[in-house]
Amino acid sequence: LNEEEVARYLHVMYGFFKTFENVYLHHVEGVVPLEIWETNRQMLASYAVQPGARGYWEARKTAFDPRFNSMLEESGSATLPPGHEVLRSKTDGRTPKDGL
Repeated sequence: LNEEEVARYLHVMYGFFKTFENVYLHHVEGVVPLEIWETNRQMLASYAVQPGARGYWEARKTAFDPRFNSMLEESGSATLPPGHEVLRSKTDGRTPKDGL
């Protein structure tokens, strides 16, 4: 990525994690029901394990609430439910242009 693309990517990643942090903290405060948080947690998990998101998180995690940070670190090894994968394995022969 060039310098401008990197800047855009950092803004997108910040917004991505901040959005989920917001939902999580509202869940902790009792505003967002467990069912809603669980759906969001699964989506967060499916994207947060991708190489670019993991790299961003490792570099910038101190910019986020410690409770969200702990939750994400603890759930980092959680198994994703079927159908929540973002990238398919290289062995299935499909690529993004094939319509994931």
